[in-house]
Amino acid sequence: MDNLSKETTPLHRIFGGYLRNEVSCHTCGRVSTTFQLFQDLFLDIRLADSLTQSMKGFFSWEKLEGGEKDNCYKCEQCRDRGNCSKRVYIQMPPKVLCIQLKRFTALGKKITKHINYPIKLDLSPYIYNGLSKSDSPYKGIVQPLPYKLVSVVSHYGAALNCGHYTAIGLSAKGSYFMFDDSQRDRRRNSFPFFFFNVVKTKFFEISGNDICLEYCIYMEDVA
Repeated sequence: MDNLSKETTPLHRIFGGYLRNEVSCHTCGRVSTTFQLFQDLFLDIRLADSLTQSMKGFFSWEKLEGGEKDNCYKCEQCRDRGNCSKRVYIQMPPKVLCIQLKRFTALGKKITKHINYPIKLDLSPYIYNGLSKSDSPYKGIVQPLPYKLVSVVSHYGAALNCGHYTAIGLSAKGSYFMFDDSQRDRRRNSFPFFFFNVVKTKFFEISGNDICLEYCIYMEDVA
């Protein structure tokens, strides 16, 4: 399905957004811009101890290097290869942000380190600065751009091909419920942060409808 068709689906209207990818050539200064449809952010946690650190790493400048010169990025203007950097911004934020922590290596082994994450997550540092009110369908958007945590999917186990998954979700009445088909894990208190009171707030308006921005996390580790 092409991106234009994806934008019309109910799934995209809830979880869909756009990333802005900028590649800057250090030889001639040319900046190449592309846009990418996304419904999840996949975050590397190997060098991070918190969701905030992982987010900063994802949206930081990255040097584009390749093992062989022919496989490096080539600037369309000066034709130089490999002398460039890339950065990602959020061009259009989703109504509900889904974040997947990369808990498994390429071989399926689990990364069991603890990652701290907040009840409220501010996306304003990662929004593209050139996104004006006139360019965006999110009319009346103001800074900061906070999202509240509404769901966490957790994995019990040592590897990708084994283990057990549970989920905690926030109900419309403000109560958290644990969804688990295993009676053995039902009473485990692994989420003390869910005792915080989350207040529903109006952050911006789209077509007259109040929208409360939310986010959820996949693959939290429960050893």
